[in-house]
Amino acid sequence: MTTSTFVFKQSLVNLPSMQPVYDLFRRCESFDGFMPKIYWHTLHERQNDHNALDYLCFADGKLAGMMNILFFSDVAELTILIDPDFRGQKMFKKFLMIGTTKLKSYIVSHYMLISPKKCDYPGAVWDHDEVEMRAPDTLTLVKPVLTLQRAQPSDADILAGIHIECFEKPDRHAMRERFATTLLEPNRKAYIAKNENGEIIGKVHAREDFNRVYVHDVGIKKAFRQQGYGKSLMLTWLKEYRQDYSDKPIAVEVLGNNTAALKLYESCGFTLTNNYHFWKFAL
Repeated sequence: MTTSTFVFKQSLVNLPSMQPVYDLFRRCESFDGFMPKIYWHTLHERQNDHNALDYLCFADGKLAGMMNILFFSDVAELTILIDPDFRGQKMFKKFLMIGTTKLKSYIVSHYMLISPKKCDYPGAVWDHDEVEMRAPDTLTLVKPVLTLQRAQPSDADILAGIHIECFEKPDRHAMRERFATTLLEPNRKAYIAKNENGEIIGKVHAREDFNRVYVHDVGIKKAFRQQGYGKSLMLTWLKEYRQDYSDKPIAVEVLGNNTAALKLYESCGFTLTNNYHFWKFAL
């Protein structure tokens, strides 16, 4: 193998478009047989941000690797992609050095790496798993019968109320502003579900990325739980609104220990496609 000369640059503004990132992703996925966990919506939001913590590695002008750093509370999550043609040349180690050096200027105590298997990097401590599941191609609707309507930005307060009840988010105003803004984005859609009595029982919120449609969150109000509404909501949405998207696969991500959600999606015909292991390292 010929040793390459690598040039590292910060920010996606060093790329003419996102196409090189898409190509890198596909090459890694094909070579590894595993879909890397990329937060595409965040990358698109940071394309024009010179200060965003996205790092690129070029070899002979070609994108050979990429690292993204995201913050979740006091933990930073590092996603690193390396083109199969340029592996074994210590690029990963260089990215990690850049990332951990940068993180020392932030208030974080740990960072995380994601792997499809056991991590043998020194200091790795397993933290949690996230499971990706894909929707079935054929569906059979179940009772109770639901009616779904496409939510508009004017419905942001309704969506915020459901979200806070389901996920215990304390700030209704912040959630209302978030939905009012995100529903203006062409790749995001939300739907409000009503039962036969016209009562609002829940919602589903989806986002289309370049390679899939991601079910961002599903929520059933407390008064309507344990009545079959969760399964009915998912199947009704998949049956009636799949045509709102292209022919991309529809996927959900669930914490590995969330047995209730896993059972729900399994009952709807979803199948396991990826299991992401999160490994924590002291900074």
